[in-house]
Formats: sequence, structure tokens, C-alpha cells
Amino acid sequence: MSAQCERTLDLLSDGAPLDDAAQAHVAQCARCRAMVGDDDALSAIVAEPVASAPPMSAALAAVASQPVAPSRLREPSVRALAAIAPAATITVAVVSIAIRSDFTALSWLARWLPVLSLAALALVGVSFASARGRDNLGTPHRVRLAIAIATVIAFELLSISLGVAPTWGGEIEHHIACALSGSGLPLVLVPLTMFALRRTDAVRPAVSGAAIGAAVAAVIAIIQHFECAAPSRMHTALSHGVSFVMAMALGSWLGRRWLAP
Repeated sequence: MSAQCERTLDLLSDGAPLDDAAQAHVAQCARCRAMVGDDDALSAIVAEPVASAPPMSAALAAVASQPVAPSRLREPSVRALAAIAPAATITVAVVSIAIRSDFTALSWLARWLPVLSLAALALVGVSFASARGRDNLGTPHRVRLAIAIATVIAFELLSISLGVAPTWGGEIEHHIACALSGSGLPLVLVPLTMFALRRTDAVRPAVSGAAIGAAVAAVIAIIQHFECAAPSRMHTALSHGVSFVMAMALGSWLGRRWLAP
């Protein structure tokens, strides 16, 4: 590129008009004529007026000016109640059929402390799992994981403190029956709860699913508390604890598929 070509390019870059010497060079240089033509075409495009948008009709303007009220279904408390409702309904239905024979013989503490404690843990766990948080991304996943772990620890502590015997005891068939029921109930209650809380976690849906599973397992523990007639410490901690493993694993698996937006 000659010095005249570079000078012409500088003038075009600065948007300055071409003087007589530059115009004479452009008349003789095909490359510079092409550059000048491209610059003229670009300037013509920029100079074209932008078409204004058509005026909005009065009806559309009225609709656009109305504030959009947020849906109450997105509020954490409402979603938590909607999620826990199927589990609570099934719990009441199962418990109303039959209660273990020695239930009335238990002390008030042994009868109702597990129920109140596990119900509170279930509601707190589902509430935090369904909360979107200030940044609309939900409660931090560490909090959700801590709630899930705390639920399991609380259940085991209740089992040890309120059990009537430290040994295994009882018939093996009864232990297997409780373990099977604790594994089967999550297959019903976890999907129902996860469906109510679908599309609520875009960051760590698997962790949220595990927290929801732990909450559902707490509800299942309430059912087994009313139904199981062999409340030994080892039996409750292990055979009834199977539901926590099953529910948290299923919740984590479903969380990746249902909780993510």
C-alpha cells in the first residue's frame, strides 16, 4: 500500500472529506475507489431514518399499564403446604385404619414427641427446599443439605432416646416388614411431593431433592410410629431408618429431572 493509499484510508477512517490530491489519487487507484465506495454505502445506511413503531392501541396500553400480581403458588409457604398435603393425607388415612395396640399405654412423651418433632422437621425441610430466596435461585444448597442431615440425625436420636430396649429383639419377619414398608412408601410420597415442587431449583436440584426426600421420610416415620408394635431402639433406628435412605436417594434422582427449570 502506497503512501497515498494510506493517507486516503486515514481520511476515510477520520470521516474527513477527501481533498483534491486524495480525489486525484482515488481516480487512478482501483483499491481506493473500492474503499471510497464501501464508505459511501455504509454512510448511506447509517443516514437512513429508523421507522418508528406503530402506535399502541388504547386496549393494549391499558393492559400493559396494569401491574402483574405475583402468583401465590410461587410463595414458599404455599408450595410447602401443597407439597406436604399428599403425604399428610396418606398419613391420616393409614393411621386411621389401625393403631398399634400398645400406643395408649405409652407415656405422652413417647407418644407425641416423635410425631411433633418429625412433623416440624418435614415442614421445615420442604419449606426451605421450595424457597426461591432473594436472588430467585433458592436457599443455599448447603442449608438444604444441612436440613436433610439434621432430619436423619434427629430421627436416630429420637429412636435411641425413646426406644424401650437397646437390643434387636422381636421376630425377623417384623423387621423385614417395616423395612419393606419404609422402602415402598417413598415410591408414592416422594414423587407426589416432588411434582408439587417442580421447577423450583436451577442450581442444585439434586441436593434439594435429597432434602425433600428426608422431609418425606420424616412423615413416613410418623406413620410407622403409629403402626409399629416393636419400638425397640435397634429396630426403629435401622428398620424404620431404611425409608430415609430410600427417600433421599429417590429424591436426589428425581430432583435432577423435576426440580430443574
